[in-house]
Amino acid sequence: MKKNATRILLLTIVVLFLVTSSALTIAVIVQSVKDGKKKDATISKTEKPLTTPLANTQLSNFTPVATIDSLQKVDTTAGTGAE
Repeated sequence: MKKNATRILLLTIVVLFLVTSSALTIAVIVQSVKDGKKKDATISKTEKPLTTPLANTQLSNFTPVATIDSLQKVDTTAGTGAE
């Protein structure tokens, strides 16, 4: 009798675990789908075309080079030399 009670208890725990984990998984998927639809609707209404105000603008302190022989560290401000 004790053997059957243990089996029934373990079976109940397993079924409870499977039901709750499945329900949680389904809830997360449904919420994700709803959020995705909201995001798509919001983006299509409020998204403006991307503009690049810096296009064709010369950057300060930048000199283009044809090739790079090695990696260089260049300080933009004078310091003590310690890293």
